[in-house]
Amino acid sequence: FQKHTRIKMTVEKSEKGIKVVETSDDKTVVSLIQAHAEVVSQFVAHGFDEAHKNHPLPAVVPAAPKLEFPIIPKHGGVLPRPQAVEQPRAGAKVVFDATADAKPADVNKGLDRVARLLNLYGAAGLKAQDVKITIVLHGEATKSVLNDTVYKARFQVDENPNLPLIRELQKAATDFRFRKLEVRAQRLPDGTLKVSKAEAAGPDLGVGLAGQITMLPATDFADWPLRFAASVRGGGRLGEALVALGFDTGAPSADGLRQGPAFDVAGSLNDVRTNLIEALREGSRTGRRAPATPSPTQGAPTGPGGFLPFGR
Repeated sequence: FQKHTRIKMTVEKSEKGIKVVETSDDKTVVSLIQAHAEVVSQFVAHGFDEAHKNHPLPAVVPAAPKLEFPIIPKHGGVLPRPQAVEQPRAGAKVVFDATADAKPADVNKGLDRVARLLNLYGAAGLKAQDVKITIVLHGEATKSVLNDTVYKARFQVDENPNLPLIRELQKAATDFRFRKLEVRAQRLPDGTLKVSKAEAAGPDLGVGLAGQITMLPATDFADWPLRFAASVRGGGRLGEALVALGFDTGAPSADGLRQGPAFDVAGSLNDVRTNLIEALREGSRTGRRAPATPSPTQGAPTGPGGFLPFGR
C-alpha cells in the first residue's frame, strides 16, 4: 500500500463480471502487481483456505543509481559523493594513456574515463578548466580519431562513435585550440595514404608536414610505415628562441609564428621516430641554420645523429 499512488487501475464490466487492469511505470510496483495477481489466482483455485497461507513479497531489485553528467553529456556518468573525504582538487594535472581496443560500434573506454574525470570535477562544483588533462592515444586506440568516412570503410559501421565524445572533450578543454588546421590527403590505388599538406597552428606552435603512409596488407594501420618531411614554427618564448638560433631572421609571418627547423618523421604510429631534437641541437651549435621547406618527395632522412624516438 506504500506505493498505491504509482498504480493505474481501469475497471471494465463483462458478461461474466468485471475486468480489472493494473499498470505502473515503476518496475518495483509492476512486480508487486504481478505477485498480487498470482495470489488472487490462488484464491480462485483453492478458495478461502488460501487466505491462511503466507504469501511473501517478491524480491525487490534496487533501482539503478541515477548517473549525472555535469560537464560531458552522455559519457562518463558519475554519482556525486559530497561527503567523500577525498574530493577533486583544482590545479591537478592528469595524463591518460589510452592503448586498449574497442568494438567498432563502441566508444573507447579510455576516452570515457576522461569524460568521467571531468564529470567528477563538475559534480564537485568545479569546472573543466580546474584540471589539466593530456590524452595520449597509441596502439589500437589510435583508430578512435579516424574520420567517419575512413572509419566506416574500415569497420563497416555508420560512423565513428568516438568523434562526438572527442568534440565534447575538446570543448571542455579550453586550452585545446588551433588557429588553423588544414589537411590535404588522398588514398592511392594501392591503399597508400598520400598527404600533400597537413598543417596545424596555434598561438604558440605550428607544425606542417607532407609525405605518405604506406599500406601493408594484413598489417594493422598503426604499424604501416610512414615517412614525412616536416617543419615547426613557434610564437612567444619559443619564437624568440627560434630567432636566437638563427632559424628565422626575417619578420614574423602573418599569424605571428617564427620559422623553425625542418626535420624528418619516420617509423609508424606505434613507433614514431624523428630527428627534431638533433635539428635543434645543430642550430644551437651553429647559431644559424636556414629552415627547409617540407617536401613530399624528400629522400631518406639524413639529419645529424640519425633518428631519435619521438618526444625524447
